[in-house]
Amino acid sequence: MVASHFSGGGLASPRAVVPRAAYLAVMTGMAVVLPVLGGVQFSAVLRRPGARINLPNGEYWLAPARQAETFAFLRAWFTVLPMMVVLLLCDVHWLVVRANAQSPARMDTHAVGLAVVAFAAALVVWLGALFWRFGRPQ
Repeated sequence: MVASHFSGGGLASPRAVVPRAAYLAVMTGMAVVLPVLGGVQFSAVLRRPGARINLPNGEYWLAPARQAETFAFLRAWFTVLPMMVVLLLCDVHWLVVRANAQSPARMDTHAVGLAVVAFAAALVVWLGALFWRFGRPQ
């Protein structure tokens, strides 16, 4: 059995234990299925004729002469976001494994907070770079 839910103080909830196989199935599903679904959905949007994409200076970046280059950049750029999500999920999984190695199970809440802050900072940088790239015509 694996503790899978922890209080704000890091203690495992006695009612939130699941079989190890179920925990691994859920974490694997989240780390694989969610990013794949996001990527498939984004690719589907770009493949639709007349796809409506809201970009700064969109009339410039989505003009027929630049649309292929813009879409290629967006496809590449949007592969980074699922990787960031997978890294966050792997970190949380590692913290759960470490928490369950103790008796009683106890989550390192500072490490969780650091992981969330690092993810948020990476997301801000990711978004900032995206807006900077399309912020002004070259």
